[in-house]
Amino acid sequence: MDRDKLLKEIFENDPLGLLVIKPTNSPGRNEDERLVASFQEINLFFEQNNREPELGGGIQEHQLYSRLKSIRENPLKMEMLKVHDIYGLLDYTPKEVTSLDDVINDDVLGILGDDDTGLFNLKHVTKFNERESADFVAKRKPCRDFNNYESKFKQIQSELKSGKRKLIDFKLDNLRENCYYVHNGILLFVEKINITIKEHYKPDGTRVREDGRTRCIFENGTESNMLKR
Repeated sequence: MDRDKLLKEIFENDPLGLLVIKPTNSPGRNEDERLVASFQEINLFFEQNNREPELGGGIQEHQLYSRLKSIRENPLKMEMLKVHDIYGLLDYTPKEVTSLDDVINDDVLGILGDDDTGLFNLKHVTKFNERESADFVAKRKPCRDFNNYESKFKQIQSELKSGKRKLIDFKLDNLRENCYYVHNGILLFVEKINITIKEHYKPDGTRVREDGRTRCIFENGTESNMLKR
């Protein structure tokens, strides 16, 4: 029998596909390569639209917006991607939120707009001018001595990644000085807790819980004087 004809019959009579040669997959990207590739997609969007991705621009643009926001909140990623930041997207200063007006003005989705839901009709909240102190808003500001904390943050992140440390559920009784916590996805260090209000009961039986100011250092290079509670 003709050799070519014989080979043809053999290949055609392969119901299980055992003779089909599949291309080998290239090795998967490592974590750093995937991070760079994801940031390059943001660069490409900027190149095509002459602006960074924003909320409300469709599913794909929203994904790029969320990705860029996540990168900006992570100093390690910012440092790693600095060489790829050809459009200055990482040269970014977070907007400081110090009042309710700042929150409303930054409501790009219109969630806090006027409606009939009674969102702003607060019934059981003490009015601002009735508070004992008007200085209750915690301000996030750059931490001038962040170099004293940066290496420890990197160590903590490395140990979390390797499994040497692990995250556990937070309980208020666990809040202590010189310990690390995660708040809204950002690692922070509670350096100081200054208790100014002891737990007590008012004459009418109302319970007043212990509270006071803290000094919290965040891994993105900022600090805050958030209330303990």
